[in-house]
Amino acid sequence: MQAPSLTLGIEEEYQIIDPETRELRSYITEILSGDHLVLGEVKPELHQSMVEIGTKVCSTPAEVRAELVRLRRHVMELAGKKGLVIAAAGTHPFSSWLTQEITPLERYMGTTSFVILYLAGLLISHAGTYYKQRRNPDYACLGASGAISAVLFAAIVYFPEQSLIILPIPIPIPAPLFAVLYLVYTYYASRHPHGRINHDAHLGGAITGLLFVAVTEPGAYGNLLQSIL
Repeated sequence: MQAPSLTLGIEEEYQIIDPETRELRSYITEILSGDHLVLGEVKPELHQSMVEIGTKVCSTPAEVRAELVRLRRHVMELAGKKGLVIAAAGTHPFSSWLTQEITPLERYMGTTSFVILYLAGLLISHAGTYYKQRRNPDYACLGASGAISAVLFAAIVYFPEQSLIILPIPIPIPAPLFAVLYLVYTYYASRHPHGRINHDAHLGGAITGLLFVAVTEPGAYGNLLQSIL
């Protein structure tokens, strides 16, 4: 019996640094202003002061090394065009993460994927409501809250380190915990409807967002699990 072949792949994350102040610089969307966002090799992270590279699937250590050299050189050249430099470090010695700008979800995913996600959340959430209320002539519903739920839950999977605030409660809630509480409450509210809030659409949109990421970028769930554990 032939032994299974093994493959290799490496992801690395770098800090974007202002060479004059040595501070972190939230500038990833400007650095990746061309087509680099959709290539899958160089892409932004949660904070705009970070950039991630990912090699292709390689068969040998030598191939991985060549890929890393190519991608490191590439990202350094991209930063250099904007007068910035790249550093590899676990944490920055004096720049605070609290002051770093967050990468917009649309720029992280790419415009096409973002639009597909939004439309999928809109259509699927309304389809579920239509099916449930198809024999109720007095029911009427209009809104895009299902699409917003899809975008929100996709963002939670992509950026699990973020926190969310429910106004007017001034307490940050870790995104994974918020997702669990939201799903539990929305499911309960959809089973015990009252008022004029379409909880079915919210639930359908949230599930759509989770499934969309699972289909298009399943590796994002690995990062989610790491942040939780």
